[in-house]
Amino acid sequence: MNLIKLLLFVAIFFSLSFSKGEVDKIFAHKEVASSSTYTTDGHQYEWGHGENIVIDGFEYNGYRYSYVSESPIIKIRRSDNNNSSGEPCGLFAAKYNNDSNQYKLAPTFPKNCDMAKVMGGRIINIGALDLFKNENDGDDTPKNIERIDFISPNGIIAPSSTSDLDKAGHVVTEKSGNNEIKIAAILTLDNNGDPSSYGPIVTVHDENGDALANRKVNYGNTYIYLEDGSTIGLQQLGFYRNEKHSPQTPKPTHVGNSNEKLNMAFVSLQDLGVNAGQKYYGFSYFGSDVDDATDLVDYTSFPKNTPWGSLGHTDTADPYGGVASYFVKEEILYDFGDAPNSYPHVSHKISNNLYLGEHKPDSEDDQQSSNDATGDGDDDNDGVINLPILTVGDTSFTVPVKVFNNTGSDAYITAWIDFNRNGKFEFNEALNVNDLSIPSSNASQTVNV
Repeated sequence: MNLIKLLLFVAIFFSLSFSKGEVDKIFAHKEVASSSTYTTDGHQYEWGHGENIVIDGFEYNGYRYSYVSESPIIKIRRSDNNNSSGEPCGLFAAKYNNDSNQYKLAPTFPKNCDMAKVMGGRIINIGALDLFKNENDGDDTPKNIERIDFISPNGIIAPSSTSDLDKAGHVVTEKSGNNEIKIAAILTLDNNGDPSSYGPIVTVHDENGDALANRKVNYGNTYIYLEDGSTIGLQQLGFYRNEKHSPQTPKPTHVGNSNEKLNMAFVSLQDLGVNAGQKYYGFSYFGSDVDDATDLVDYTSFPKNTPWGSLGHTDTADPYGGVASYFVKEEILYDFGDAPNSYPHVSHKISNNLYLGEHKPDSEDDQQSSNDATGDGDDDNDGVINLPILTVGDTSFTVPVKVFNNTGSDAYITAWIDFNRNGKFEFNEALNVNDLSIPSSNASQTVNV
């Protein structure tokens, strides 16, 4: 085994540079939407014609984070202003079949235009429109919303190790990622179950913002990866709102359209200032006109007349569903090699659907180098059935290899022979990978290398 090493490749790996918080992949599945209709402004609005896209997790800095739980209580904190009163509602939603019909929508309609239900669920092809917008800029979508509370009354216990605080946290989503949202952890609740103290404010900035500023996190420009292998980038969205002053009807009307992508930021417990082992009670969203000097508990004291677009920021804020969730980094296991120490140290993420041999590989924390390439144990060497002797003058060398590929796509084997015995696997010592395509199968295969 010290003369030949075989590697399976099913992907090309890139070296990427991420700003803090930037999520680039969202993992989701489809569920059948519930249909409902209503008539207003002379049009019939048909919801639930397609499917709900439900978030399962996301990828951040090359690691997958999975949904664990969600805050069961979402409270929209309102304080009337000159432009809005009562309970105005604004929604955006994906159109059915991604077409131009603004009266036929894919996801389930939240009964009574319930914005809290939208943000509390895990459906990400619907969201809240112009959440913190107080001023009326001509499109009749101002709100009287000052804070959104995502409350976990029984508390959430942070990981016990300080080194794990960056592996758990919450997300902020935004349509196109062009509106600032601020977030802070709820540290205590009062006798009524309402927030009574907060951790530091974290600013989630647009994707072109400066992530190096103090406590600042950026949105990432995402694609949604579905279980069937398809992806979603731009979504054709319709915008809907009801009356800006009380009394409001539960039937929002169409006010606009746009093709936009879901942007997401991961905000870790470390970012939120939560300590190891600490119990906290969820988190709150704030508009861009709230800062460290603001009394975060008293939302009635927040500015109510901040002009739209002031100071280079906007208060529109368009979060998708799925934002009430708590996500934790998956523990990812790696299988390391055992070639002599002079050869490159390589590893791969363990997959149940792709490996050499009849047995799934075990995991290690580091390279298992040994002079005879047996440091990883015999159970990791069952891919090569028989290694023939290679002698000077041989013009061919064939090795039967057991492989398992049930990924749904072709995989490829690459083999190296250290012909000059210089302790390196060099480019000109590699077999041509294009000749060794392994089709997907639910059974082990034997190929000749």
